[in-house]
Amino acid sequence: MAWAINFVTQRGDTLSADSLLTISALQQEVARLRDAVQARNEFISVAAHEMRNPLTSLLMTVQSMRSTTEQQAGTPDQIVTGLVRLDRVVQHYVKRCDSMLDISRLSSDMFRIEWVETDLAAVLHDVVEGLAPYADRAGSPIDLVAPDTLAGTWDELAVQQVIENLVSNAIKYGAKKPITVSLWTEPGLVALDVRDQGIGISAADQARIFSPFERAVSRQQHQGFGLGLWVVGRLVGAMGGTVQVSSDVGQGSTFSVRLPHGRDTSPG
Repeated sequence: MAWAINFVTQRGDTLSADSLLTISALQQEVARLRDAVQARNEFISVAAHEMRNPLTSLLMTVQSMRSTTEQQAGTPDQIVTGLVRLDRVVQHYVKRCDSMLDISRLSSDMFRIEWVETDLAAVLHDVVEGLAPYADRAGSPIDLVAPDTLAGTWDELAVQQVIENLVSNAIKYGAKKPITVSLWTEPGLVALDVRDQGIGISAADQARIFSPFERAVSRQQHQGFGLGLWVVGRLVGAMGGTVQVSSDVGQGSTFSVRLPHGRDTSPG
């Protein structure tokens, strides 16, 4: 005679022993998959870090050689052209490593915002200064409208990544037109706008561009993983802020970030 053992749940439903065994097996499988994802993220992080360090050194060497040859008269054109191409290739690989690091870091349950006293204006000036040569080369010079200092409490690395991704995006899609980056304060908030006059984004695409691996243009038009805006959204959200886009096709785009002015990190 077969015995069916039933268990009463808090809702009054009954679960058989077979059902409980099934639930237990599912829970074990979920735990196994969670551990596998964590191991994958750790592997990606380590691999990307180990790849990025030598590539960064290589990129600096290539760019130094490129700058020297471009300034020296009589350098064969094929050497200059080759260094330009090599510079672009190495940059692409460094960006891919950065994307892998972003995925592993932001997908991890261990991700935490590091609140520190930060001069947001200084970070912005440094990022824009670093990207200015690429913007000029792309035909989209950057007009920076910002105070000399703007102190608050944020994650310095996070705000640096947010600015880099938004300005790089504007350079990529700027269609050889000027870019305006503005920073100012509002009551209780700091406001950052990055405006380009490029290809713009359709209303349909605006609804999805902050999701991972989503792009408003095809990979054939512009290379990349489609992670930059996802990273921006995750980091801004983690600091309690918001990011929005206003755009019309062919009229350019404005990405607007609003962050709380800071967070009190004093003891007590």
